Amino acid sequence: MAQPDERRGRRDRRRDTLRERTRGSDEPGGDVEQPGADVRHAPRDIRVLLAVGRPRHRDRVHGPLRGRREFCRAVRTRRRPTTRRLRPRQPPRCMNARRRPPGTASAQGTPSWLGAVNDRVGLAALLDHGPLTRIGICEIVGVSKPTASLMMTRLIAAGVVEERGTVAGSPGRNAVVYAARLDRPLGVAIDIDAHELRAAVVDAAGTAHPVVRTTLPSETSERDAVREVERAILDASQAAGTEASEVRTVVIGTAGYVDPGGRGELFTETLPNWPQTGLRDTLESALERTVYIENDVNLAAIAEREFGAGREHAEFALLWLGNGVGASFDLSGELYRGTFGGAGEIGFLSVPAEALALAPDAHTLQDLVGGDAVEELRADASGPEFVDALAKRIALAVLPSSRSSTPAGSCSRGRLRPSAVPTSRPPSNARSAGSAAGIPPSSRPA
Repeated sequence: MAQPDERRGRRDRRRDTLRERTRGSDEPGGDVEQPGADVRHAPRDIRVLLAVGRPRHRDRVHGPLRGRREFCRAVRTRRRPTTRRLRPRQPPRCMNARRRPPGTASAQGTPSWLGAVNDRVGLAALLDHGPLTRIGICEIVGVSKPTASLMMTRLIAAGVVEERGTVAGSPGRNAVVYAARLDRPLGVAIDIDAHELRAAVVDAAGTAHPVVRTTLPSETSERDAVREVERAILDASQAAGTEASEVRTVVIGTAGYVDPGGRGELFTETLPNWPQTGLRDTLESALERTVYIENDVNLAAIAEREFGAGREHAEFALLWLGNGVGASFDLSGELYRGTFGGAGEIGFLSVPAEALALAPDAHTLQDLVGGDAVEELRADASGPEFVDALAKRIALAVLPSSRSSTPAGSCSRGRLRPSAVPTSRPPSNARSAGSAAGIPPSSRPA
């Protein structure tokens, strides 16, 4: 191992070597090293370090190289300020995605959608099985205890479930019993057309409340959206023996284009003098209740999905035959509305070429199977001949829908004037558009 004197001598020799290397010319433009020049008289525009071999870490500088620091101090080193180019802050991915219009259901798979599904299943379990504890809800619905507690908390806040005592069981706290509130009406379902308004109170138990019918004024100047809906709520509540103040939600079914968001535009000929833009906001601010506006055929499709023929198919199309012609397409439980909410307005479609033999003057499906066309057909034929002729026309009306969409099943519903059809027994699972919002089958007209 080298002695201290030997190491000191080696360090001095390296220092002298560095001094010789740092001597240069002080002449202008002379950047060639020359002996005899002192670093203190070096030009001020020197931009390089005179020492060679800069260490990576200051703490690990080799002993003999520490002497270079006193020579570097005399050199003016200027660092250019570095400008860091910052990328613009990108919003989260969820904000870049296309937002769903307000008033529509949440996208499948989102927490809000899962919570709504769980709440519906939990309320259905209480309605079907009666009062249950949290353990009973977990066994029937198939959820965990924390999820069951959240479900009941949301349903209690919504006013549709209440705590009804406790049950003593295993050691620990007594289990709380939850029950659905069957005596509390939740809303009013309204079916409206150009001449008549039909309304009924809807509760969680599906009680058959009376349907109130109101004839609407024929003069356009006498029509008013807020006044007509408010009167429907009062008349329906009075007929059901309930208080109008307990009504929290109103569902309105009407024919025509309905914006999917519910707050945009409304295109219909059956609601004269009603606002075509911002109708939902107008009604909610005036009535101080939640209001939903939906196409009547879409409401019928929802009823078929929940209670009728739609339960047997993953996808189906519903053909509506009444005074007007419409359709609704259910794709795996989601309604296909189209860009502007008018996907089901098939009455404006041109008739197929095969229909010319049955109705030479028909240009659209409304001319082929609409209310006026059925009345004319009824006047020319009767009995089985009328049924066969109408069936052929309906088959041709289904073709445009089946070509644009390939549902697994299809069904037809609707209402015609009594004089247009022969007397027959209606199908057991028939549901009208306004009734689809919640009016029980026993209270619907045939």
